[in-house]
Formats: sequence, structure tokens, C-alpha cells
Amino acid sequence: MRKRCTKCLQLQISPYKRFKTDDEPFYLCVSKEGNVVVGSECKVTVYDGEGLVLHQTTRDVSGVVSPASIAQCPVTGNIAIVNGEPTGSDTENISSWRSHVVVFDKTLGVKFQYRGEGIQNQEAAPTDSFGPNSISYDSFGNLVIADYKTYTVELINGSGQFLKTLHRNSLEQGSIGIGIGNVLWTELELDSGNWMIQLMKYYKE
Repeated sequence: MRKRCTKCLQLQISPYKRFKTDDEPFYLCVSKEGNVVVGSECKVTVYDGEGLVLHQTTRDVSGVVSPASIAQCPVTGNIAIVNGEPTGSDTENISSWRSHVVVFDKTLGVKFQYRGEGIQNQEAAPTDSFGPNSISYDSFGNLVIADYKTYTVELINGSGQFLKTLHRNSLEQGSIGIGIGNVLWTELELDSGNWMIQLMKYYKE
């Protein structure tokens, strides 16, 4: 049998510039319509594939300061972002920041803001204990939220109502993602100090 050359098996990836933005992009998400949702300082913008601005919202309208994770709902098309804002002058210290989730419609009209209200009702936790850092929608339109302050993964529905805590870690909770079959991929720190990727299916067939 002829042995294939390993060089031929290597993927040839040649990135190229599609378009430029006026603002420094922090995070982005490609929508199911093929548009690009870009979070930048105090701003969220939806571009088409050629860089034409379709929709935009600013801090004055939405309260967005520093967009982090961005996700689009496969059911409604709503766009959710994690919005962070400093509470003091020490912006380098993560504990001086607070964050919450803002959900927009397709044209970036604000639908609601979620600050962990349902979690607080369950656990009598103070408002500043909620610290989302990564979000992802499942195929039912529910939003999964990784919380770096409480080391948990939370589930809310598409209207912002708390459903349940999916996972609680003893140490830091990292990024999350939803795969095929609503399998949750979650990055977390072990008691040993090492990090691992854990897969969890939270829906029964």
C-alpha cells in the first residue's frame, strides 16, 4: 500500500481580511443569517458579510460597556451578550468588575437584562455575586451561563427566567459551549489545580 506524504495531509489555511471595523473588536459571533455580530467598547454592531453596518447599539441605548461572550438563539434569533463594567478605578482587578447578560432582538433592540435574579431567589445571594463570563444557547432556545464568581453553570429560558443550576464546581468555572444533541462542553479547574474539559448532557432523550 502506498504511503501518503504527511505534507499532503496538512491543511493549508490562508486567512485573509474580509472587512475592517472602525472600533477594536472584542468578541464576535456569526449569526445564522451569515451576518457578523461584533462587540467593541460601549458598542455592539451587526455587519453583513461584506462589512456593511446593518444594526448598531451604543451604551446610551443598551448600557453596554465591555461586551464579552456573544451567542445567538437558534429558535428566536435573539442575540445575547455578556456585558462587563468596572465598579471602581482598578480595572485590572477582575473582582472590581461586575457583569450581566443583555439579550437583544435581531435588530439589537433590548429585550431584557438578566442579573442573576432567579439564582438569587434560590440561594439568597447578593446581586454582585453574579458574574457571567461565557454563554451559549441550546436547541430549545434556553441560555446556558457560566458564572466565574459562583463557579456554576446556570440555565435560564429564552425570556430570562431561571430554570436550574446545571453544575457547581469547587474551583474556577471557565468557558462553555453547546454541541450536537445539546451536549454541554465546559472548561473547569480541578481541585489539583489542573484544568479539564467536561462533557455533560442535561436533557433526557
